[in-house]
Order: sequence, then C-alpha cells, then structure tokens
Amino acid sequence: MRTQWAALGALLLLSACGGGKRPGHFEYGIQYFDDGDYTDAARHFGLAWEEKKQAHALFNLGLAQLKLGDYQAAVRTYRQYLTQNGDDWQAHTNLGHALAGTGDTQAAAEAFEEGIALNGTWPEPYCAFAQHLLSRNTPETDRKALEWLDKAVAIGSEDSTAWYLHGRAAYRLGDRSTARNDFQQAVARDADNRPARMLLADILRAEEDWSGARRHYMTAAVQRADHASLLGAGICHRQLGEYVMAQDALNRALRKAPDDPITQRELLLTNLEAAKANLAALAKKGKLDPQTKTQLEAAVAAMQEALKP
Repeated sequence: MRTQWAALGALLLLSACGGGKRPGHFEYGIQYFDDGDYTDAARHFGLAWEEKKQAHALFNLGLAQLKLGDYQAAVRTYRQYLTQNGDDWQAHTNLGHALAGTGDTQAAAEAFEEGIALNGTWPEPYCAFAQHLLSRNTPETDRKALEWLDKAVAIGSEDSTAWYLHGRAAYRLGDRSTARNDFQQAVARDADNRPARMLLADILRAEEDWSGARRHYMTAAVQRADHASLLGAGICHRQLGEYVMAQDALNRALRKAPDDPITQRELLLTNLEAAKANLAALAKKGKLDPQTKTQLEAAVAAMQEALKP
C-alpha cells in the first residue's frame, strides 16, 4: 500500500464546476496547489474564504501555508478552522505539524494527541506524532515514538510509511534486526519508498550482505541517481569483484561529489583491485608479456602508495 500522507493531510476537494459555470477562487486554489504553486494557491484559498466563508477553503489555506513553511500563519488558520470544526482529526494533525514548525513542541504534541483521540483507527495521526518526536532526536523521544509506531503498524499493517518510521526509530535505538525487518516490510508494500530502501541497503552493507545491499542501492539509483546510492552500489560491486560496474558507479558518484574523499578512495581501491585481478588473470592464462607486466605492476605500486594514510 502506497502512502504519501506522511507530512500533511489530504486536500479537500470541491465538485468540479458544471453547466458552463466559471471556476472561482477555490477551484483556482486547487489548480495552483496541484501545480505546486503554493503562493498563488494560498492567495486564492484566502480569497475563497473571505468570499464565502466555506470551511474547506480555510482548511486548504492552512495546507498551502504549511507547504510554504509559513507555520505561524498555518497555526492561526487551523485554530480558526477548529473553532467550528473541532472534531476534524486531520485538522488537529496538521495543526500539530504547524506548531512543530514554530518550535512549540508541547502544543504540537497536544494537537497530535487530539488527532489520535478523534481517530485512532488510522495510522496517520500516530505517524505524524511519531515524526514530531523523532525530530527531537533524543533517546527518550525515540522510545516514545516507537511506542506510537507500534500502534501505527498494528492498525495500518499495509502502510509503508508506518513501517519505515518504525524502522527509523528502531534503528536509532540500536535495534538493527527490527529495523531491517521494518524496512523490508516498507519496500514490500511500496517499491517507491526510497528512504526505506536506502536504509535497508545500508544495514545489509554493514552486515556484509553485498548482494542484497547492491540490489537495493541499484534500485534506489534507478529511482534517483544521487551520490549515496551510487557510492553504495559501487562499494558492493567492488566487494563482489564486479570491477567494471564498480568503476562505473563510483565515477558517476564522483561526478555528483567531486571532492568527496570516501568516493575518491573507493574508486582508487577499485582500480587497484581490478589491476591486481587483471595481472593474476593474464598470468594464469600465460598471456602476461614482460612489458604489460611491468606496466601493471607500476600502476599497482602507484595506487598502493596513493592509498597510504
């Protein structure tokens, strides 16, 4: 099950205009929001609220303000909305996000808990509260987040985001086995959950499961070829003796981060191991002529020198 609610609640939609009626500010707001133009979306939702005082316009205004990072404005908007719609659990959850953005962690926790009290049958409010707790980055809040996420995965066992967050909390608390299982559950439910896939690959690499880690790094690189996925794939290829593929991945990683010393060293190490393997293979086949032998041995010696601390 693919879930994309992790940051914000869903946009409330209005029925499409019919009978040739011209779209109003609310419809324009939805269009701009869907296009990622949150400034104009907020402007039109605000005008729609002023014009007709419709609650869904106010709710969507708060969403646009959250997307813009205007947390103080979003707090005001959702508090105003909740004066007339106090039983809307999603609005309480979004208010929690806004309050967390302002740094008011206590009020944020209260808003998230209110969302859970109003709707404890969906994983979203549990996960939203857990994200807030994880952002505080202390062992105590990580443990508290894990408690809420235990409930989230029990309620939403097919929810990829809930499994991913559960894995993050477990990993930070040092429970690598649980984290590995959680990330596997997350990617099984949503193959596009790239953050879960990358953390799973990191765990498998630390456990020296080179084939498993390689598979996930390569899939992540197909989804988005960033430095981390290419570096991880290159390291795994090298460990598996796949030097040509390692060189390709590491050269691509180096183009993303030319000054990264880890990538530079990994590429040099890959080239060294590839040269040694080439020497051994040619010697075994009886095809190592003196000139080639001298050249390869000189290259190996130079790379070994360069790898010295």
